[in-house]
Amino acid sequence: MSKERLPGWYWAVGGLGVLWETMGCFAFFMQSRMGPAEFDRMPPAQAEIIKAIPAWVTAVYAVAVLSGFLAASGLLLRSRFSRPLAFVSLGAIVVQFGWTFLGSPVLRVMGPSSMIFPAVIFALGGALAWFTGLALRRQWLA
Repeated sequence: MSKERLPGWYWAVGGLGVLWETMGCFAFFMQSRMGPAEFDRMPPAQAEIIKAIPAWVTAVYAVAVLSGFLAASGLLLRSRFSRPLAFVSLGAIVVQFGWTFLGSPVLRVMGPSSMIFPAVIFALGGALAWFTGLALRRQWLA
């Protein structure tokens, strides 16, 4: 690990990563705790899609957000484990949204605009994986 002082933007990226991943964990928690009252407040077709999510996809969602959170936290701890965790998260994102768009009627029901936020999630997951690689190459992680 390099003894040089890390640039301030490194800590900003790590902190923003933890914030983003915390929001992902919160979204997972809220979706997994949805009950009849929450489903009644959304369009019926959307509620049916969420109710039909297989348990394995929910588990992959959990892996995506938890490994992403640990990867971002690892940046702040300067841990080299951030790199593989970021790739686990990115892979889980691909699997989760692969099922969402190929195995569910979400595109038919919600239209192409339903792909925007997942594309942002994928891009940020890719950015986290890239950044952990940069941090390793610069010897900022131990």
